[in-house]
Amino acid sequence: MIVALFCSSSDTLPSDVVAAAAELGQRIGRGGHTLLYGGVNKGLMEVTAQHVKANGGHVVGVVPRYMIDRGFASTLLDKCVPCADLAERKSLMMKLADAFVAMPGGVGTLDELISVAAASQAGEHGKPLYLLNLHHFWDGLVKLLGAAEAGGYAREGSDERMMLVPSVTTLADALDW
Repeated sequence: MIVALFCSSSDTLPSDVVAAAAELGQRIGRGGHTLLYGGVNKGLMEVTAQHVKANGGHVVGVVPRYMIDRGFASTLLDKCVPCADLAERKSLMMKLADAFVAMPGGVGTLDELISVAAASQAGEHGKPLYLLNLHHFWDGLVKLLGAAEAGGYAREGSDERMMLVPSVTTLADALDW
C-alpha cells in the first residue's frame, strides 16, 4: 500500500506527536508499505521517513525543485520525484497514493488535505483520507465544516470523506495493517 502523509515540517513539536510519527513509520515499514510524502528533511516528515526506512519500508518523496535546490530534500528517499511546485506535488501524490493520512501540521498540511478531500468530493478519486486527531487537533476543522453544512454553504456529508482516528493503532486497524 502506498500511504501519502501530510504533516508538519516543524522541529518544535510535542514529544507524543513525534512518537506517533515514529510509530506510524514503524507500522508502514514493518507492513512492507510505501511512505509517499513531501520528501523534506524536517519535522514529522523526517521522523516518519526514518522509521519507515529502519523497519524495511520504502520512502518516496515528491519534492518541488526549488526545495531540492535549497537542500531540503531528505537523504532517506528511495525515490525522489521532482516537481515544479506545491500544486504539482499534490496532483502527483493524489495519483500515486492508495490512502492519505494527515497528522497535525500547518498551512501546507491543511492545503494538502483540503485538496484531497475536495478532489474526492468532486469524484476525482475514492481513496480514504484519515485525520490522525492527536490532541483533538482536527476538531476545529470538523466543527467548521459542520457549520458550513448547517449554514447551507456546503452540502451535507461534506466531511464524511475525512475519517478522524485518535491514534496510530486505530489508523492501522482502519487500514487493515
